[in-house]
Order: sequence, then C-alpha cells, then structure tokens
Amino acid sequence: TGPPDTHETTLDHWLPGAYHADYHPLRFSVYDDDPVTSDELIGACELTAAQMTSTSELTLVIRTTGDVPLNVGSLRVLVSPVE
Repeated sequence: TGPPDTHETTLDHWLPGAYHADYHPLRFSVYDDDPVTSDELIGACELTAAQMTSTSELTLVIRTTGDVPLNVGSLRVLVSPVE
C-alpha cells in the first residue's frame, strides 16, 4: 500500500515460485485500502500465457468490472521465465 489518497504506489514484490502456462491467466485485483470503511475494488487486470514468452517488462491495463469496463490505471510487471 502507498501513502493515503495517492494515485501511484510501488509494490516491488515477487510472486512466490514459478507459474506454468497452464496456470494462466494470473489475475491482479487492485483495491483502495481504506482504514475507515471497507476496501473498495478499483479494478483488475490479467497476465496471459501469451504474454509470458520472454523476459520483458509489461504494462497491464487495470479495468473496472461491470457492463462497460473503464481503464482506470496500469500495473507494470517484470516477466522472467524460469529455465
């Protein structure tokens, strides 16, 4: 989590273990962490097996859920295949 009421944060966190292509897509959900009320879902994005072809930094678009999804941000991930 970042500072209160910001629009950007740095997580710098590695997912544990290795993920086989059969485990994809990996879904990332982004929440507004609010200590006063319940956490609110901002949006989500998915990392597909096709995006896991080589070592690269990817930007995934975070979209709201619902009938008409809106782009609300992005999530940058570094993909590093295990040999």
